[in-house]
Amino acid sequence: MKQLPIILLAIIPFIEIWLMIWIGHLSGAGVVLLSWLVAGMIGWSVLRQAGAGTLVTAHNRIRNGENPGPELLDGALRMLGAVLLIIPGYLSDLSGVLLLVPWIRTWLKLRILAHFASVAASADGVIEGEVVNHEE
Repeated sequence: MKQLPIILLAIIPFIEIWLMIWIGHLSGAGVVLLSWLVAGMIGWSVLRQAGAGTLVTAHNRIRNGENPGPELLDGALRMLGAVLLIIPGYLSDLSGVLLLVPWIRTWLKLRILAHFASVAASADGVIEGEVVNHEE
């Protein structure tokens, strides 16, 4: 089961190429190139906006003494979606668009946070360390 991601990484480029050829055959090479250009431009725009917005939101949460984690995760998923839009290909574009849909991002964030919580709960809870008194 651990080999599945490796197999997917090997298969996805072939699927992307097949989709490019198939869509190019149906609608022409110009449509394929134009769709990739538009998706890339949207991706760059979202990447710029998401990156700056995430940093500002995280800074404000830290300044208010709040946990910036959820905003940072949301921003990272939005930036990943933007990068996937920039990469030429229809599967990557579809994945990127899905990551830009707020309710899908929320669902994915909950899954990621639940995974980290289960990993943390499975640890024995003992953290070794040394107490240092700086007042002396």
